[in-house]
Amino acid sequence: MNAGYTLINIYKEELQNETQLLKFVHEWGIEGLILCGNIDDNTLEYIMQYMPVVGVDIHYPDKNISVIDFDREEAGKMAVEHLIQQGHKKIGFLGGGIGEEYENLEGEKRFIGYQKALSEAGLIIHPEWIYNTKWFMEISYESMSRMLKDCAHNLPTAMFCASDMMALAAMRAVVENKLRIPEDIAFVGLDNIEMSKYSSPPLTTIDIPKYEIGELAAKTIIDRVEEKTKLSVKILVPFQLVMRESSKI
Repeated sequence: MNAGYTLINIYKEELQNETQLLKFVHEWGIEGLILCGNIDDNTLEYIMQYMPVVGVDIHYPDKNISVIDFDREEAGKMAVEHLIQQGHKKIGFLGGGIGEEYENLEGEKRFIGYQKALSEAGLIIHPEWIYNTKWFMEISYESMSRMLKDCAHNLPTAMFCASDMMALAAMRAVVENKLRIPEDIAFVGLDNIEMSKYSSPPLTTIDIPKYEIGELAAKTIIDRVEEKTKLSVKILVPFQLVMRESSKI
């Protein structure tokens, strides 16, 4: 799509710097913002006074913002249901929460999907197999290493990791502890990043159509800038399971 607009990248930290924010809004000639990830409410409300905003991967239920996204809860549920279909009954979770410090795991949709899939299958949720990684690879690696040590006599047979990066770090910990994937612990990630098909073994994951999300976000913000529509929309794109060797029995 070539609509004659120029894309300018700006980091969250710049938007939340008062001097940079004023330049962004009043000096740079910016007409619209595609927001990837949350910023603080005051900054967002200030920007929205001057330009339309379209969100990707944001959580503002009380704001009148167009959002292009996928159903995180259903994606998490699909990943866990795949593991259940593979015969697993002892399934753990690694992923980050929501909020400024990513502390709120209970509110994170992928985690909610994990819980729902286990509950609907009549399986027990074991808190000792659940870790909030705050979306850091090193914490995912450390958490998995700790689980392997602390739960050595009662390990999960499968792990759902709320992103592929979390999965890849955790898989390394499993291999370093001389366990096999998927024979001892199976893994499913979420995102389908390029690296996931080159891990050892290749990672089963939920494929999120990132290109289509970007294209829809661009079209939506252009329509708002050109005032072709004044309505805020929420578009959820479809996703699918990509099965690879990390979860096959």
